Amino acid sequence: MSSIALFTAALMAYLILVYRTRDPLAPSALLCLFWFGAASLAEVAALKDHSLQRPWEFETYVAVYLCGLSMFAPGLLQRRQRTVQPFHCEPSVMFRHLTALLMWLSLAAVAARLYVFGFSLERLILEFGGVDLKTELSDAIPGVHYFEIMTPFLCLSAMFELSANKRMSKFRRMALISYVLYAVLIYCTILSASRGTLLVILAGGLYLIAQKARLRFAHLLSIGALIVAGMSGLSFIRMSPESMVNSFLGDDLLFTALSPIYTYVAFNFENLNSLIRADIQPTYVLYSLKFLLWPFFKSYYESGAIVLTNFDTLFFNARTFLYPFYHDLGLIGCLIYPGLISLFLTHLRNSIPKKPERVILLMGLQKPIWFAFFGNYFFGELVILIPLLVLGMLAATYRMKRSVRYVEPSILRLNI
Repeated sequence: MSSIALFTAALMAYLILVYRTRDPLAPSALLCLFWFGAASLAEVAALKDHSLQRPWEFETYVAVYLCGLSMFAPGLLQRRQRTVQPFHCEPSVMFRHLTALLMWLSLAAVAARLYVFGFSLERLILEFGGVDLKTELSDAIPGVHYFEIMTPFLCLSAMFELSANKRMSKFRRMALISYVLYAVLIYCTILSASRGTLLVILAGGLYLIAQKARLRFAHLLSIGALIVAGMSGLSFIRMSPESMVNSFLGDDLLFTALSPIYTYVAFNFENLNSLIRADIQPTYVLYSLKFLLWPFFKSYYESGAIVLTNFDTLFFNARTFLYPFYHDLGLIGCLIYPGLISLFLTHLRNSIPKKPERVILLMGLQKPIWFAFFGNYFFGELVILIPLLVLGMLAATYRMKRSVRYVEPSILRLNI
């Protein structure tokens, strides 16, 4: 019954916000849908292994619902989107120079890593399906790796410019298309072997399409199903079919296909439940804002003077974005942090009609929105926050007081 109640909450919150905004990809609506939906899947009693998963505490249910409600309330402030608002906006000289520089630096960072640590495609092929392919990849170069991890976000910036700028030179258009293909086919698929990195591009690309052409709910379901199926398939490419991730639900073909989806959802909430069951002292802002406080309190974090308790279930070490919020402030943190995130996203979305270049930042925020049940991809670590800050900087410099020319949807030609 608890799973059904959570699933009902997911649908009701999503449909109410979509009805109010006329936007199936309204950020707060998606936050509620994926949060409650993931919690519903994690609470399906028939799928649980009771040797690894414990019944949820009453406070766990309270935390999950408080989090969802705190994201739902700011969503009511989202303005109605009357129709699709296609736009043509030319980038400023500063934006063009910045993106070109950052793209070259990202390529140089990857080249430096491959030069220092090497790369063996033959080894990856030989290990295909036998181990987690990520373990076969080389380490990144400290400091330089910040330029490398910007790759998928710079890809989103390129996609936006390709879509919005109608006066682009042929050379720049070919250069941006080449970078997008490199980011998707080479960097995400081969050089990083990361589904999470690829999802940044897929989720952001879907949001861009939704801004340019109205998508029906059936379209979103179909696209979502394809993405989930693709991510599940990549799990079998990255890891052995016999691994617990791929075989947790059993050997039947259907359950084998669903196993990666379930394990990557359920055990995040299991780790949250373990935290709530434990008797820990509140850390106030020391966990949630560690990315900001680390330079000032590094010795305290490293020595254990600041105690951060991280619960894992076997090798499942992912935790929902709620984990650090509860760790810091308990149930109050479950209200404050998610509510502020939803409020920020609502403000960002409401500003798009006047500042369409902010779509770039919302494209980069789609993965954090979709995967809040997996971890804090909003500001959990510097390697997460810095690319988003760079994307925000690019959005702020895109127009530099240039005018935006809107066109009627009837004469729009989708150009992505």
